[in-house]
Amino acid sequence: MSPDRRVTSLDESPAPLRGGVAIVGLGGLGCPAASALARAGVRLGLFDPDRVEPSNLPRQLLYREKDVGRLKVEVAAERLTELSERDSSAFGLGMTNSCAAAPVARPGGPAVGRHSERSEESREKLAALRQGSLTYPGEFFRPGEGRRPVETLSGEIVARAIAIDATTASELEPFDVWIDGTDSLPKKLMLSDLALRARRPLIHAGAVRLRGQLLAIVPGRGPCLRCLVEEGGEAEATCRQAGILGPVVGTLGSLAALFALRALHDEDMAGQLVSFDAATGALRQRRVARRPDCPACARVADAEADVTGDVCPMTFVRARLALEQLAPGGRLGIVLRGEEPLANLPRSFQEEGHRVLALEPREGGKHYLLIEKAIHQEARKPGEEAPGFLAS
Repeated sequence: MSPDRRVTSLDESPAPLRGGVAIVGLGGLGCPAASALARAGVRLGLFDPDRVEPSNLPRQLLYREKDVGRLKVEVAAERLTELSERDSSAFGLGMTNSCAAAPVARPGGPAVGRHSERSEESREKLAALRQGSLTYPGEFFRPGEGRRPVETLSGEIVARAIAIDATTASELEPFDVWIDGTDSLPKKLMLSDLALRARRPLIHAGAVRLRGQLLAIVPGRGPCLRCLVEEGGEAEATCRQAGILGPVVGTLGSLAALFALRALHDEDMAGQLVSFDAATGALRQRRVARRPDCPACARVADAEADVTGDVCPMTFVRARLALEQLAPGGRLGIVLRGEEPLANLPRSFQEEGHRVLALEPREGGKHYLLIEKAIHQEARKPGEEAPGFLAS
């Protein structure tokens, strides 16, 4: 991270962060996280298929009574754009409008007003939205229409009225950091798995009753959610079933935004676990380790090589060069395409004594090959089987 982007005081706020954060779930956790990050100037992706319900209003503060029945992402994108117009500070967590009005002196350039480039365009879009005349080709969906994706309100906010699962996970990949604001354990475990597969840092947040927790998941460098939570155990109650205090999710959502900002600044976040108990006011932070027998982490690569643009034998040459950069026992993920590489690469690595951990199909006719580098490399005879091959 370059020094000019690090925040050291209110008077030394950086230019808006452009890395991008995807927030999955715009409920009690996602709303405060989105508000904080929007005011920080971060490009946002909002993902939630649900509509605003009356029971949401006490703890999901982006919504009002008049919004009941509307899509959450549509309302949130509108409200966050309004927030950025009122408070255009580049790092507005707790800053006043008087601070936000001051120009920013950027390194190597003159002082400029924050968000000045998009202010006029955003105002025009907001006015059109209020008048019901805002049109995007196939993007905005209004009550009574079929469920079409809701898209961009401004250059900073992308909103999608879709549920995230294995078939839609590619929607998250343009964003550098993900925040889990979902409300059930199965969804949270699924999102943890998707983050491992995409090699994206994920800020897990969860809260129920008077307690909550936060975990920074950095694939390949720390634990995933499955390292801490066993699947198939006693079902976890949702907020609707067990109840939740609004300030609890507000606290956890704000902390999730802070963790996401730190992750965008490339800080070492892996395994940081925060526990919050509203009954006592206790806030504890510690670092947890990856579980050695975690099946999800075992399939995470330490590095990746995309050889889809090469032809044999260069596919193997490039992949082998990438594997040589890893320490013994390190795992290399290889994205490949074509029948010849699909047949030759696993066999060639096995003949050199490396383990083939997985071979999985991917979208667009691609495959993903996961190789574990041999600890004591020993050439194998052609046709000799190496252990550990898993195809799925």
